Amino acid sequence: PTADGAVAQGVIALETGAFAAEDLDVKFVPFGNSAMAATAIVSGDIDIAANSLSAAAYNLAGKGGVRLIAGTIREMPGYEFTAYVVTNDAWKSGIRSPRSLLDHRIGITTVGSPLHFFVSELAVKAGKDPRTLDLVQMQSMSAASAGLQSGKIDGAMLVKALALRAEREGFGRIVGWVGDDTPGPNGVLLASTKALASKRALIERFLRAY
Repeated sequence: PTADGAVAQGVIALETGAFAAEDLDVKFVPFGNSAMAATAIVSGDIDIAANSLSAAAYNLAGKGGVRLIAGTIREMPGYEFTAYVVTNDAWKSGIRSPRSLLDHRIGITTVGSPLHFFVSELAVKAGKDPRTLDLVQMQSMSAASAGLQSGKIDGAMLVKALALRAEREGFGRIVGWVGDDTPGPNGVLLASTKALASKRALIERFLRAY
């Protein structure tokens, strides 16, 4: 898994006995970003990935390496999942909304990630060329959170747990939510075409539990 929403669904399935009811012993393997998880599917290191709709996933799917087997997360108005968070200095300088952050240094996980898509879509809505955005690839959300603390970036896009931690520990302020400005799909379940051919019954049992 690469996002806390996808992890939560798996944890619920585990704790309620849904996986056990399907005679499954599930192990969660963390990855820093969606590209790493998609690559691990193709290599056979994992069977299923709770992943983001990244460029890497699309490229692997286009080459026949992976299949999208279910949706998991969607950014929607009124639902708080991915937040725009700014540093205290940025907040004091007047950055109080996602749109006001667009002219500053923004931390994302990787180019081609859903975060990259969402902030680019926001730029288009604001009449700004996405190619002019100052995006900093942090490789993971935890690294983006650390970048806020160090002042390396002015703002970042973080899942709710990390965004609330930034406010709780006093090094960041939430200025908006992705779903309110640019709703759309974020997370999916992916499986390799090889796993679907050789472990189809197992994957079907996983999906029932999940």
